Amino acid sequence: RGHSAEIVLQSKHPGKFEEAGYVKGRFVHLDIRKAPFLDEKGRIIGTVGCGRDITKEKALEAEHDALLARVRIAAENYRDLVENINDVIFSTDENSILTYISPRVTSLMGYDPSEILGKAFTQFVHPDDLPSALGRLQEIEKGKFKPSEYRLLAKSGEYHWVRASTQPIYLEDRFAGLKGLVTDITEERQLKENLLQARKMEAISTLTGGIAHDY
Repeated sequence: RGHSAEIVLQSKHPGKFEEAGYVKGRFVHLDIRKAPFLDEKGRIIGTVGCGRDITKEKALEAEHDALLARVRIAAENYRDLVENINDVIFSTDENSILTYISPRVTSLMGYDPSEILGKAFTQFVHPDDLPSALGRLQEIEKGKFKPSEYRLLAKSGEYHWVRASTQPIYLEDRFAGLKGLVTDITEERQLKENLLQARKMEAISTLTGGIAHDY
């Protein structure tokens, strides 16, 4: 007698079990129902039961569990990528309301994601850059993809120069928002300005030296 039969005999109550083993040379999983078997005097003399082959169901469960494991690993890998990438990943709805912002925004701009979500992306853009930023968003809606540069307001009150690479989101051929990456280029812009200023000073110095030499 199997383990399930022993449990039924000891408990004196019917039970439901899952058992696995070889039946006619094939390994199967069985859903077993067993109950005490009584003689004419009501004494337990054994067990009686029936079984249902659930081998296919168990195989489907195993496939489902494996799929969930792969999805979980993929999600963890994606989360690690999003949280550790140097750029800020964002998405908006069709009204430019932020629907997602990656945690990297905290180190770059000082905001906690919860302080930004649900707010219009445009309210963080420098007023002088807003017209060109809005123009670029309209072009992106039409499928014209090109990185754009503008200033965004940090929590400290300072403005950071950023480069945004943005793409439209479509749902059933309907424009549903934007998604993209934002890179802080404040230092890059500052270096360019310093280089330009140095070249201007060099040109002025050369011109001044030439004039002095002529006299």
